[in-house]
Amino acid sequence: MRVDAWFDEQTLLVRIILIIIPFVGWIVELLVRISALIRKQSGVNTAGLVIFAIFGGFWVLCLFDLISLFLNDKLLLLE
Repeated sequence: MRVDAWFDEQTLLVRIILIIIPFVGWIVELLVRISALIRKQSGVNTAGLVIFAIFGGFWVLCLFDLISLFLNDKLLLLE
């Protein structure tokens, strides 16, 4: 499962669109976080997945990830 690598290969505009769409953004972020955790098991990836699994239904976390994409070109709490 290399969803995180596929997501990183996309242009910034495509990644933003994938995160902005409410239900699609939740699914994409969940798949990216699971894929990153499988690929590299670390505390940051685990914490990001747990926080997103608990509070991911709220659109606020997608907004934080959108801001993180603009500033750091990666999702928040993801290695």
